[in-house]
Amino acid sequence: TIDSTSAGFELAGADIAGGGVVSIGGSGEFSSGAISGNVAVTDTGSWNITSTSLTKLVTGSLTNDGTIVQTGDDLNLSTSTPTPVAGAVVNRGLWDLNDDSASQSRTINGDFSLPGTFTNDVGGVVRRTSPSGLYATFGTGVNVVNNGTITVDSGELRINAMTGIGGGALDAAAGAVLEVRASGSTGASVTGPSAITGFSIKT
Repeated sequence: TIDSTSAGFELAGADIAGGGVVSIGGSGEFSSGAISGNVAVTDTGSWNITSTSLTKLVTGSLTNDGTIVQTGDDLNLSTSTPTPVAGAVVNRGLWDLNDDSASQSRTINGDFSLPGTFTNDVGGVVRRTSPSGLYATFGTGVNVVNNGTITVDSGELRINAMTGIGGGALDAAAGAVLEVRASGSTGASVTGPSAITGFSIKT
């Protein structure tokens, strides 16, 4: 186990591997590289996922109990080369999707043939905030499981989930759009005065 409680922990081009846990209790940045091992952002930690058009690959585990602000695209949770492998993200804190890059369709994605998993756990909040009103996307290469709250404060969030999105809350503020393209979602509650489109409930 490696504990980082100070500012400045940056992952840029390297791979965090192995069976231990890198625990981030301070601040830092993930601009490129890979997590094939285990990273945990604690309740005192904050991590910024940055950089456009630079691949950031998670084929191990990334757990967030603090704050992650994502301003970059291409966070991939699985790959088919050189060996097919899928990763998992568990969010129990705040995940702020602030990506306004030109390739919003690749905000969080993976390989369609072997999707990774993004679990927004009980107490977790995934929040879309867009300074310019653009959209961000959970692509078809990631399975989204929502047991917390997914909310769109501004802009648009598209969830191209292939297996449904769990039973958590979905919310969109006035002027914002949450679009769920899922095969089903059991028990989810939908609120908000604005557009929530493409939503289906599987019974």
